[in-house]
Amino acid sequence: MKAKSTILFYFILLVFFSCSTMKYKNMASSNPGKLISLRDSLDKELSPGLIDAFIEAYTKVGIQAYNSGNYEKSISMLLNSQELSPEDTLSKYYFLMASGKKKYESGKKELLWESIQDFYKASVLYPKIGEPFYLIGQSYLKLGDKDFDLIIESYDKALSLDVDEELKILINNSRAEAIRRKDLLKSFWK
Repeated sequence: MKAKSTILFYFILLVFFSCSTMKYKNMASSNPGKLISLRDSLDKELSPGLIDAFIEAYTKVGIQAYNSGNYEKSISMLLNSQELSPEDTLSKYYFLMASGKKKYESGKKELLWESIQDFYKASVLYPKIGEPFYLIGQSYLKLGDKDFDLIIESYDKALSLDVDEELKILINNSRAEAIRRKDLLKSFWK
C-alpha cells in the first residue's frame, strides 16, 4: 500500500509541475509582460520549460519594443533573452538591429560605423531578410559618404531579398534619391 501511495505522490507532483510549466508557456505567448514581472519570484531554480517560457517572453517583448521604435527597451529585453540562451538567433538578430538603429539615430560618426557592423552581423543571422542592407545604405548616406555606388549596391541587395511592401517603397525612394545625388555630383565635376 505504501508503494502505491508513493507512486501516486510522484504522479501528482509530475502533473503539478507539467501544468505549471504549461501555464508559464501560455503566459509567455499571451501576456509576456506579466511573466517577466514574475521573474524575481520564480528565479530560484528555473526548470528548462520555465527558461524557454522566459526566452519567449523576453524575445516577444523585445521585438514589440523594436517595432515601436523603443530601442532601449528592446535591447534590454533581448539581452535578458540572450543571457538565458546565447544561441537563440531570433533574439540575437533583433538585438543587433535595435543596437544598430540606436547607434544610427545618434548620428555620431563612430557610432554610425558601429551600426553598419551591427547590421552586417544581423544580415549573417538571417541572410534572406533585406532590412539590414537598407539600413547599411542609410548609414553610409548619413555618414556623408560620397561613394554612391556602395550605397546603391546596399539598396539593390535589400531589394533582392525579403522586404515588406512598405519597406520596398522606402528603399526604392532612397535608391532613386541616391542615384539623383550621384548624377548631380558627377555633373558638378564635369
